[in-house]
Amino acid sequence: MNRYVLPNFDDYIPQFIDISIKKIKKSHLYNANYTYNVNNERYKEALLKLKESNNIKDLSKRDIKILSNNLITLENLGLFDKYYKLLEVRAKDIRNKNYFIRPLLNYLYNGNKNKGKVYELVKKFGKAITRRKERYEDILNLFNKSTTSSEFIKNAKEKFIIDNKREIDTICEKLLIKPTDEIYSECIIEFIYYNYLDENLWTFHKKTIKVMKLDLRKKIFKKILLLYEDEINVSEYPERWFRFIYEQLGDPYDPANVKWRGLEDVKEIFRRWNIDKNIEKFFEKIVGGDKRRKRFWKQYINNIYRIEYFEKASKALVMEFKNHLFVEFAKIGACYYYDKRELNINEINSKINSSNLSKTKKINFLKQGYDKKDHRGRWEYRFDYIIENLGYRKSRWS
Repeated sequence: MNRYVLPNFDDYIPQFIDISIKKIKKSHLYNANYTYNVNNERYKEALLKLKESNNIKDLSKRDIKILSNNLITLENLGLFDKYYKLLEVRAKDIRNKNYFIRPLLNYLYNGNKNKGKVYELVKKFGKAITRRKERYEDILNLFNKSTTSSEFIKNAKEKFIIDNKREIDTICEKLLIKPTDEIYSECIIEFIYYNYLDENLWTFHKKTIKVMKLDLRKKIFKKILLLYEDEINVSEYPERWFRFIYEQLGDPYDPANVKWRGLEDVKEIFRRWNIDKNIEKFFEKIVGGDKRRKRFWKQYINNIYRIEYFEKASKALVMEFKNHLFVEFAKIGACYYYDKRELNINEINSKINSSNLSKTKKINFLKQGYDKKDHRGRWEYRFDYIIENLGYRKSRWS
């Protein structure tokens, strides 16, 4: 048996990396010294000319080309319109219009306010390309199918509705999409969404999502959660996706957690799974198969919106309702309940993880309330009576 864990070389395919490097270096667009650093002297010089220029001829073709790689920066500086008008007028003088395709696409893939104008420019420049036209064939075909910049982006994303991750690089090459472009992550989201149940791609999905910005992670999580909006049978939910969502975003009903902001419409879907799975795990695995208590609390599953297990507090399961906490323990005994004005899950976490509280006090921390009921006899009827008098029914709280 190997002493070390070997990487999955299927994800790397070294021979393809070498081929890609050779293809890149052969490209007429390749420049070993190219940099995205906008602070170089040539850029500063061209930018200064643009700022001070009252005559379009004050800028050389080289200046115009240099500035084309920094359209987003120009937009942020309030100089986009000035440059755009300059480029429109000077377009006829520029012979190698294919030079501008990637810089303009870079704006379409990453920019904001002026996508419509840039889209029209790419279309105009694309029609004038005569040299190495096949290089831009897929891009130009995509433009011919689109009437607006948003439709172009939409059509580009649809190219990623595929089931083979090896095709991703081919599509990116054809559409001049780079991994640093915002659209790249959005396209990968489409790929993941289309193949989210493919077990062979699970490692790829997880690894890819983990390095995404939070807003993009939330976007793919929302798309997947919404697929189960009308499915109340939790056993139909893809458990590893829901566990992964919890790992990435945490508890949606924790007041201190802001990661779920903007996902209010899918919190309920996640809550259903989270409560059900925690009740199932506690009474089946931790307790060892207490079907009676499990069956009872599952009747109130729509009233519980937070749930947490506390190993150190005598193996306690804390179920948080709208205004109350109910606490069950692995070892059958009394069930305690508290008013949330006295105690909540965040306070329990703080106390149990505090170094100021002794081990004995932690064990007994959730057994200090006077509101408790044992599980003797037909305890379910007594519990129902108490819970109903506290304002809850066997349905979702309002």
